[in-house]
Amino acid sequence: MLDGYECYREFMDKLAECNVDEYVNLPMIAVMGDTSSGKSSLLSNISLVDLPSSDTLTTRCPIRLQMSTAETKSARVKVVWKDIPKGDDIDFPIKTVGESNWDDITDFIAAAQAHIIKKSGREVARDVVCVDMKGPHCENLTLIDLPGIVRATGKGESSSLADDIHALMQDYLKNDRCVILAVLPSNVDYHNSQILADARKVDPGTKRTIPVLTKPDLIDTGVETSVKNLLLGQETDSFEMGFHMVKGRGQSALNEKETIEDGLAKEEAFFRNTEPWRSVDNKRLFGTKNLRVKLAEFQMKLIQSEFQVIMSEMKEGLDRAEMELKALGEIPSTLVEKRALFRSIRENMVKGIAADTLDGRVSSLSLHSNNAMRPSAEFHIASKRFRDTLHSSKFANISELRVGSKVYAIHQNKEVHDVISFIDEENGIVYLNGAVLQYNALEKQTRKTVHQDKRGNFFIKRINGTWDKLAPIKRELVPSDPRWIKDLITRNRPYMLPIFINTHVFESIIANFIDDQWSEPAFGLLQFTSKLMEAASEKFIASMNEIKALSRLRNSSPANHVKLLNPLKKNQRES
Repeated sequence: MLDGYECYREFMDKLAECNVDEYVNLPMIAVMGDTSSGKSSLLSNISLVDLPSSDTLTTRCPIRLQMSTAETKSARVKVVWKDIPKGDDIDFPIKTVGESNWDDITDFIAAAQAHIIKKSGREVARDVVCVDMKGPHCENLTLIDLPGIVRATGKGESSSLADDIHALMQDYLKNDRCVILAVLPSNVDYHNSQILADARKVDPGTKRTIPVLTKPDLIDTGVETSVKNLLLGQETDSFEMGFHMVKGRGQSALNEKETIEDGLAKEEAFFRNTEPWRSVDNKRLFGTKNLRVKLAEFQMKLIQSEFQVIMSEMKEGLDRAEMELKALGEIPSTLVEKRALFRSIRENMVKGIAADTLDGRVSSLSLHSNNAMRPSAEFHIASKRFRDTLHSSKFANISELRVGSKVYAIHQNKEVHDVISFIDEENGIVYLNGAVLQYNALEKQTRKTVHQDKRGNFFIKRINGTWDKLAPIKRELVPSDPRWIKDLITRNRPYMLPIFINTHVFESIIANFIDDQWSEPAFGLLQFTSKLMEAASEKFIASMNEIKALSRLRNSSPANHVKLLNPLKKNQRES
């Protein structure tokens, strides 16, 4: 029977194994740092297990080390999937370890990681290798070992490796119940630490970050005092839980097969005999053993303080799930029942989207009481703009007279083909630019180019500054100038008798006008309507109670709607 705290901690570990941390933030301690920070050596010293040292494995997925004190050594290694891969044979057989085969635990961890990488098809995976370890050497402590931070990729590695590792770390950093064990090499300026920079973004008050300094034996001569001041909190903003310093086995010691136990003994001797560390009064700041105790005590307090809140959050989530399940009603089991449910949802969706988008019928129940416009009202306004654009086009005004229109008229027994300078709507008089009644008929200094005197005479200013008096012509005697159509027909007509009008050429003229002047506003209205329908459909689908609990249908419905509209948009772009 476990004591009170161990029951709580084991319960939290079971929740994590069941992926409850996907829904509720669970208390945890995550170890983070650069690949060369000494992170692996620290974890090996804490767990007294040599973790896999292959570069292609140790930095690719999280390892959860669940350690508990017991009389004899035992361990289980298994895979906990976060993103269950597709395909067969994804299960990883649980590996058990006892006193007799304890050294196999390293290979089992490596095999579990290799299985995750192979089955997930990723270089970096969220899936977890869970190591449940017991023994007299274990502290009652659970740690998460995360892939080390990389800034550059090597041969055969994806260019997205650094971003993938960063994204994985963010899953843990954003958990406000996650203690960040930030591993920093003592021989590197802490200002350049990526993990401290990331930690400060999510923990600006430094209440859940513990910086751990490693490799004190590699500090340059003369820099020890500065590092000591950093350890004592005198070089940077104080961290609520303070700094800590450890010394792991170096590469030469690993090459010589030095055991973890021998490395820990040398660590104690180093801090006991080496300045300036031996002169620091607070000996709890040094060594792996003291760090184990510090982390175990903090984890116990963290779980105790958050337990009731976590249970409340889990209950709230369970209540929401039960409500969504209840909203489903009777779950269809047969194919006939499933098809009937689908048809019902489809009909409601079609009717609802039509009523809430372009349908002009508005009931008192569907009347928008806020300031937002109905989609049908927005479409009505857009259609009016479209109509006005077409009405103002040249094609729509072939026979309409306006200033600038090309026309022809008889003036002084001559045919004049010119543009309209002014129209007197009240008297039905038109003035053409080239129909002059009197040249140089006015002396006037003004910036204007047209002038009408009190008698109704109309004058136009020429480029040389002189003013000509234009002849008034009755409006009904001024038809539009059709010569541009004649010219088009002349330039494009096929070999046919000249006495016949070629309908194909005339049709082409009309088609070119429509394509040239109407296609842009038409496709603009189409694009506007498409976006309007897309937004309204997504909004309506999100409000449908009958599919709120059907997550796959709820998520796929807007996507399918967009899929239907995309070919139309593609055709628009290609036209």
